Amino acid sequence: MEAVSPEILKNVNRHPQTPEELAKIIKIAKEKGILTVLHLLLGLPGETGKAIQERIDYIFKVKPHYVRLNRLIPVEGSELGQRPSARICDFSDDEIERWCKKIIGRFYTSPAIVVQNVRYILRNDPLWFFRALRFAGHIKRGLGI
Repeated sequence: MEAVSPEILKNVNRHPQTPEELAKIIKIAKEKGILTVLHLLLGLPGETGKAIQERIDYIFKVKPHYVRLNRLIPVEGSELGQRPSARICDFSDDEIERWCKKIIGRFYTSPAIVVQNVRYILRNDPLWFFRALRFAGHIKRGLGI
């Protein structure tokens, strides 16, 4: 999903109902026991601090199991690729990277998300924890710790 803000969705030729439709899909998938991953781009045309906050609120509203955030990298020759990078949004590449790290950190340390994901693992693959511990032991030995 590119964005939540209707203005930004319009800027990237997407339907303004996309966030509501996606929220329904995520809810149904989670009810069916399907792991959900939400991939979002930051740095879209018209991106503002308010638009990023709307996206953060949306992430915590729909609570996918995993979130992936990346900054927009326009494809050379595309409509966005022909714009000077300073004119795509209000943020520099470094600022977008900082936003991505901040949001990801906040998401994966949220108690609600941690509990949701632990429940998912316990329901669908309870032996995962034992395999993870064994794998961690292999890494520790490999590193000589």
